Amino acid sequence: MPREPLSHSSPRWSCLTAALAVAWFTSCSRASAKLSPERTAAFLVTYTEIASAGYAAALSDARALAVSIDRFVREPSAEHLSAARAGWLAARRSYAQTEVYRFYGGPIDAVELLVNTWPVDENYLESEDGRTGIIADEQLYPELSPRTLAAVNLREGETSVSTGYHAIEFLLWGRDRSATGPGDRSFHDYDTAPLACRRAEYLRAAAALLVENLAAVDAAWRGQYRAAFLARPAEQALALAVKGLGSLSGGELLGERLTVAYETRSQENEHSCFSDNTHEDLRLNAVGIQNVCLGHYADLVHGVGLSQLVRDLNPSLADELERDVAAGVSALSAIPAPFDQAILGDDSAAGRVAIQRAMQALRTEADAFTKVAGTLKLSIQPVFERAP
Repeated sequence: MPREPLSHSSPRWSCLTAALAVAWFTSCSRASAKLSPERTAAFLVTYTEIASAGYAAALSDARALAVSIDRFVREPSAEHLSAARAGWLAARRSYAQTEVYRFYGGPIDAVELLVNTWPVDENYLESEDGRTGIIADEQLYPELSPRTLAAVNLREGETSVSTGYHAIEFLLWGRDRSATGPGDRSFHDYDTAPLACRRAEYLRAAAALLVENLAAVDAAWRGQYRAAFLARPAEQALALAVKGLGSLSGGELLGERLTVAYETRSQENEHSCFSDNTHEDLRLNAVGIQNVCLGHYADLVHGVGLSQLVRDLNPSLADELERDVAAGVSALSAIPAPFDQAILGDDSAAGRVAIQRAMQALRTEADAFTKVAGTLKLSIQPVFERAP
């Protein structure tokens, strides 16, 4: 069943973003302290190092996913399908931590609509009866190439998603009709079922396009974009970094991924609904925020985090930021899986209580970023505006 489109122009969404944006700009007008140029430069270098390491990991995992998909479609079996699904889950673990680098016109914003768009109208790809959708329409789509898939992405609206992680997710898991687990697509869909070869062609093409797009982002953060980012006036580059943090925390996580699903109680508004991986997406988005605030990424990067930069000006705010960001990770980690069941019931149900707590933690975290923006005297354009 097609999902309800998420509109950033809806009254609920507009009220949320307007309130947070007003708080952000109000705080920005109240600062007086000056930044250390050396500490600022050290943070910006760390920020680019985390971006480079994160996208390198996302690209490596996407390539491994493509290999596992190729093996599966060449030799369809339950074992190879399980391996491809495991590859998808691994790829999500690395990519989710990079979403903090969105929302300000960086390299990912140029291709993000091809990489991570959701929700997916399943019938746009293949309908329940198997007679409609891109996969079945051999006359209109004789070749299912990466270019073909890119050309028809979002052609009929924001749920007509034909590319990226979530199209691949649907092709690997199928529709989720279980209250206790994810979708359960059979490997025979790629073996003896009607349109098996077309489905395999589509899955290969979608994986190849994902790798291609992530390779472009990885190259940009290793080379030209990274150099240009560091060549900006320090306050401009810092403003972009904080904008990405605040936008992911307050706009995307609090607004689009939690509030909408919580209010509608609809699986159609769940991020990774086919695989039941939404709880991990949320947690790792929060970890990505924490990586930048602490200046650490796995065992690969250990540098100056945003909280250290703030500490030179306002130690108590730095403590508050670290505490609030850690609380955000903890609260999102506490949302029980599967997410599509956690949103159900009355407001006293355990899952909904956990989501309420996570939403409050993100409001507090977003407020901390507002204070940081003011303390650092940053001039930031509308925080929740999506890059074109």
